[in-house]
Amino acid sequence: MKRNLSTFYLILSSFFFFHCFFLNAEEIEFFKKFEIGSEENREEMFFKIIDVRADRYGNIFIVDYGNNCIKKFSMNGKFLKEVGRRGQGPIEMNNPIGIDIDQKGNIYLNDLGNRRINVYDKNLNYTRTIKLNKSMSMEDIFIVPEGDLLIFRSARIIGDKYFNLFSIDGVHIRAFYDEFHPFAPKMESMKELRDNFLTFNYLPAIANLNQDKTRIAFTHKIPQNPYKIHILDTKGNITKVIEKKIKGYNPQEQKENIGHIISKNKNQLKNHMVLIMLDDLHFTKENYLVVQRKDELYINRSLDKFLMPIDVFSPDGDLIKEEMEFTEKISSIDSNNNVYTIIEDEQGVSKVGVYALRIKK
Repeated sequence: MKRNLSTFYLILSSFFFFHCFFLNAEEIEFFKKFEIGSEENREEMFFKIIDVRADRYGNIFIVDYGNNCIKKFSMNGKFLKEVGRRGQGPIEMNNPIGIDIDQKGNIYLNDLGNRRINVYDKNLNYTRTIKLNKSMSMEDIFIVPEGDLLIFRSARIIGDKYFNLFSIDGVHIRAFYDEFHPFAPKMESMKELRDNFLTFNYLPAIANLNQDKTRIAFTHKIPQNPYKIHILDTKGNITKVIEKKIKGYNPQEQKENIGHIISKNKNQLKNHMVLIMLDDLHFTKENYLVVQRKDELYINRSLDKFLMPIDVFSPDGDLIKEEMEFTEKISSIDSNNNVYTIIEDEQGVSKVGVYALRIKK
């Protein structure tokens, strides 16, 4: 959910709004409940929010990448506790990029800079550190029903897999799934990959698990057209492929534009263009799939603004809402269909938006 091609990551903030749309006799509503974030109150000051999750009781945990900490809030947005500072000690962290929460409420922190997973109880008390016996980058971590750790990372060269399963003690069990992007031919070594930097940009992927951690949604960050979402079981078997056409999107033309940007040959770029990426995937409690894009709009060859449109698919993979307007990045959806968004305005002020999502037939 966290890596992008652009140098600047600007999400247009919005005030209270209410969406109600109809398609295929189903009604989708996003109702804004409240925001967390303040420039006056230190407990609600954030430098760079990168992940937001809620436990089964509705407590909200916010990962602040910039301040190297996790903050806990009640389901109503009341500050409860903070843990973390920059460093390598047991309660310290270095560029944390995400968390997952198990059924007992334990929090597993992806401590990127320290290349480890720190575990905290539901009250943010440090309990232990997990070191993997097989070194690898970790883009996302998930706790599956058996209690094992599922590590997601973008595959790079021949032999790499997108998913690696570890025991809760960090022992590698198995790896699975290596569906590379059509524009990213498999390379035999990192040196070969570095010599083909355009290919490198087509390797990043995104994945997420449903609420009971039995279903995986996977796609590549730079989409094909139609874009494809692979639904997998936790053994790596593809159970469904969802496809959706993006109107007016030409993948080959975008590939040429990315090549011009990489080579710093901006004179070859059009004055007005849009770069399209898939930003994240989220399951509701009913297994509806919410797919959010990030469209970068360029005017006179300079980044002008972002759009964050949403597509919604039924549990059977049918499209029920297309190109739904949204201006905030969705970070997560909890088991009660509360939606947590990350808001960052032009002044760099970070906040969390909390919405109620309702899907009615």
